[in-house]
Amino acid sequence: MDKFDRCFDSRKHLIVGTLPCFDDVVHYFTRVEYRKAGYPPLDTFTRSELITRQGKIIANVNYWDHAVVETQVALAWFAEHAEALALDPSYG
Repeated sequence: MDKFDRCFDSRKHLIVGTLPCFDDVVHYFTRVEYRKAGYPPLDTFTRSELITRQGKIIANVNYWDHAVVETQVALAWFAEHAEALALDPSYG
């Protein structure tokens, strides 16, 4: 994810909600605002899971719900701009 994020001039991660925690998993919702000079803004909304073991983060998983309008708009943004920016939306 860091490689993807660094392709932008700025990014702002906002936690906009949480769900009850179970065991070593924290469920939360994020809105991320990406900005790159010369390109329209890219705003995403995802449900995420932060997975820990023995007090250390071992994974952060993002789920893109295709029924959410922000996801549809973000996918259209990727379809138009990702190749020119050499972006991999799979966080490759």
